[in-house]
Amino acid sequence: MNDDYLQSIWHKLDETIAHECLIEIYKKQGFKVKDFHKHDRINENGIDLVCKKKDIELGIAVKKKPKQKDIKQLQKLSKNPVKTKIYIYLEPPTSPFEIEMEKTNNVIFWDWNKVHEELVNYESRKYLLLYFSAHPLMKNLYNIYKMLYDCHDVKNINHEPNEDEIKAIWNLKDDSVKLKATLDFSKDKWHNILMSKTEFNPDEYHQILTDIHEELNNINSKFGEVLNTSIQNMKRKYPYLLGHYWHLVSQRTNWKNFTSTSRIIGKKDPKRLSEYVLFSWILPNPENGKYSYVMRGFYSVLYYIIENTYEISKDIEDGVDWLHSSILFEQDA
Repeated sequence: MNDDYLQSIWHKLDETIAHECLIEIYKKQGFKVKDFHKHDRINENGIDLVCKKKDIELGIAVKKKPKQKDIKQLQKLSKNPVKTKIYIYLEPPTSPFEIEMEKTNNVIFWDWNKVHEELVNYESRKYLLLYFSAHPLMKNLYNIYKMLYDCHDVKNINHEPNEDEIKAIWNLKDDSVKLKATLDFSKDKWHNILMSKTEFNPDEYHQILTDIHEELNNINSKFGEVLNTSIQNMKRKYPYLLGHYWHLVSQRTNWKNFTSTSRIIGKKDPKRLSEYVLFSWILPNPENGKYSYVMRGFYSVLYYIIENTYEISKDIEDGVDWLHSSILFEQDA
């Protein structure tokens, strides 16, 4: 997997999310885990997590991007009596910290590549969501939802649609149908592959993860980018049409939770809106979603992500259909 991509997963997240992924995989392996970072910072002594199982004892420290001020934590970790010491960094450390790393010979260092390998090998479902959260297709879907939200208070102009407006709506319909149809094909293909798996194979799974990532890249470059551009053009030229889109979808079951909650969050704390859209709508946690009862394995969680991405594209296309009917057909009535 591309080195820059694996780093980009963590850009907008803090170390706490990495702790949660690590706790998930070590508990799954039968370790008892103590989270010093969350529950006992005063006594952490350079360690965020301690994982114990029989005669194995791991002390883990996690830093997003280690800097000079973090050298003290590394020194404390080095002196800590815990048997095995692991220091994780999710982005390249600064030069002063690298120099300290070279002098520290009793600590194992993991970068973002090693973290990716471990979290996949030991089936962190939370990491799987994070892995796809940085995908360009997910970013385009988020941008689409954000543009709709940006126009939610724009009032529709009641007039006979002109030729350019009609063309823009037809283009939007065409682009949304193509994205949905392609994701529908991908969903059916991967259902047969993923849902037939009964045993987890790390090597096989790494390859499947790469194959799906590349397939979504192709879908995004051919259809996701195009749909995103169509909505950008509509927002720039005809924001009132997107405002009307928002009004129409707000009355529909599939959209109500998103439109009502995003309006509340957007008014209270706009910075939280992106997190809500991504992790509650585009990539909701499968353990809390409508398919939680079948989300027992890594393969099924991966299929859940593919299926949910299709459902999102279907919701968008449905909204375009309602807009199309409302603007074109009702005007003719």
